[in-house]
Amino acid sequence: MEVPMISGRGLAHTGGTLDKLESIPNFQVTNFKQSDMNQMLRDVGCFIIGQSGNLVPADKKLYAVRDITATVNSIPLITSSIMSKKAAESLDALVLDVKCGKAAFMQDFSSSKQLAEKMVNAGSSLGMKMVALITQMDNPIGRAIGNAIEVAESLQCLQGNGDPDLLELVYALGSHLMAASGHVKSIEEGESKLKSVLDDGSALEKFKDMVIAQGVKPSLAQRLVDVDLTDIDNIWSVLDKSENVTDIKTTAGGYVSEIDAISLAVVAKELGAGREEEGAPIDHTVGLRLYVSRGSHIKEGK
Repeated sequence: MEVPMISGRGLAHTGGTLDKLESIPNFQVTNFKQSDMNQMLRDVGCFIIGQSGNLVPADKKLYAVRDITATVNSIPLITSSIMSKKAAESLDALVLDVKCGKAAFMQDFSSSKQLAEKMVNAGSSLGMKMVALITQMDNPIGRAIGNAIEVAESLQCLQGNGDPDLLELVYALGSHLMAASGHVKSIEEGESKLKSVLDDGSALEKFKDMVIAQGVKPSLAQRLVDVDLTDIDNIWSVLDKSENVTDIKTTAGGYVSEIDAISLAVVAKELGAGREEEGAPIDHTVGLRLYVSRGSHIKEGK
């Protein structure tokens, strides 16, 4: 099963996949020839790269100006951006994770459903087997917000140690993709296989192979898989962790009813995890780490 991925950078308050991956020193996302991409698919089975001058070039230009033209949440532009990249990948099957909620571009179910339908119709017309899941984005998914820290959390997840709600999303998307592409006969079988490759470490090894193929030194890639993955700080430190850390504690005890994902995303962006204008640098060390989730009981001062 070959999984090519053409991704983008951050838009508005959202983090970009490419920005996050570039927190791994020497990870390359551009300037790949067609022969390079084909070789990575043969050798590794996957890659994650960005648009370029000869790879969905129109999307590269449109993507860059959506922030400054107030068109980030335009359904036609979102559809054309995502589906042009998928068409360039010549996919047989595609599973879409369409976010819905206060921290998503589509903040209500109706607009999320409309976006999902537009993308499914576009993909189906191109011969792809399409599935779209509409998933909640009011509260943060997982416990990390930022660039390097989210890569660290992803590495945890690749060994089956991720936050439960993050793993739930991974299992849902992955099992639907395996079923749509004909690699399993049911969603349940797909989820079982995913759990197996996460638990036995083979998914983490595949990630190591991918980052090496995209320019990361083998010694660093090995450190990323050898570090103690039970504590996100260990992985975060291998990448690039800020030396300035502030603990924010509660002033009252009780239960956590909600965590405002949009507010946290905006704070992270303003601290440097995102960019205010095209081409601005990203501070990969900036990150927020959550020690509680919805429903958690906390004591005063903790």
